[in-house]
Amino acid sequence: MTTVPESVKICVICGQTIGLLLTGKIKVWFDAEADYLEVRFSEAAGYEKETKHDAVMERVDKDGHLIGFSILGVSRFKKDKPLEADLASA
Repeated sequence: MTTVPESVKICVICGQTIGLLLTGKIKVWFDAEADYLEVRFSEAAGYEKETKHDAVMERVDKDGHLIGFSILGVSRFKKDKPLEADLASA
């Protein structure tokens, strides 16, 4: 499992490119029809939790550790103004 810093900045440009300051293996799903992007750092069971950004949900495990995130409506974010959101684990 990837160790995730307490706060991770994410950047998504047009739902196609994602940049993370992480090492290790991640899984990325993009559903163009639903305009939905999901990134997972772990296969552990977890649940989604709201963030301060209305388009971003954190995925956390039973202990509250960040194991991924999802973004709804990724196509609305433009190349010159990418989405930024703070993700914090417990």
